[in-house]
Amino acid sequence: MALSSSTSYHFDYYTIDLNDEFSGLYGPLLYDQLEYVNSSLYRIFELYGERKNIPKSIVIIGHSMGGVIAKNLLSQNLDPNLISVLITLAAPLKRVPIFFDLHMHNFYKWDNPGHNKTTFVSLSGGYADFFDTSKFK
Repeated sequence: MALSSSTSYHFDYYTIDLNDEFSGLYGPLLYDQLEYVNSSLYRIFELYGERKNIPKSIVIIGHSMGGVIAKNLLSQNLDPNLISVLITLAAPLKRVPIFFDLHMHNFYKWDNPGHNKTTFVSLSGGYADFFDTSKFK
């Protein structure tokens, strides 16, 4: 949370550490991480207690499998106004390159409710993200 609220505008930001677990390689970790992130969102709102100017929604930025977990949050039974903006960075949203187990396959069967008011932005460079070392020889 911001240390000082004396300015006219500020924002609070939080990070969620998933302990460098390889959820892209082992499907059951995705479910554990989804539950952890879901609980963390509600805990963030609890931190504000009874203060005035309590945020009504949150912006989530997720990279790689963190983006997949964040996207799956939208299919959970959340308040439809809880997540106002979701930004994913280089996240394999359609499918993971290799399905290692059935759990991972099932995790990708998300159902996005039609009443969700979240603005969703997915950023990925595609083939431009590959590092071509031949240019430096």
